[in-house]
Amino acid sequence: MFKPIRPETLMRWAENKLGPSKCKRIIYTNRKKTDWLGEWDWEGVITINLHRVRSYSTLYRTVAHEWTHAQQKYRDYKYWHRRRDYKGNPLEREATFVENNLHKSKSLIIKAKKMVTRRYIQKIENEGFIII
Repeated sequence: MFKPIRPETLMRWAENKLGPSKCKRIIYTNRKKTDWLGEWDWEGVITINLHRVRSYSTLYRTVAHEWTHAQQKYRDYKYWHRRRDYKGNPLEREATFVENNLHKSKSLIIKAKKMVTRRYIQKIENEGFIII
């Protein structure tokens, strides 16, 4: 059976693997009527939904995704959230990229996620997809 890891341990892991962020704590919840795995509240808390996270792999991937949001700027996230859907938001793509590349080294993840985000934003701007 899946037994959650202590939040302090997850925070140390994320900081060592992904670098510093604005996250002050990680908490667990068990919400049955939602479809989300994790949530960053922009006020310093990552919430992990244990009803949906049922393996260590999913737990670490979810923490990595939300930790990446904790490294981003709220202003930038809101800018893209208003202009793109969830999957089209470059900052969501960045978080998903990190989540899917945890097997790589910290320095490679940091370099690559910036490059992926920059290229995607350039593509959007070059193709005129920004909706105002």
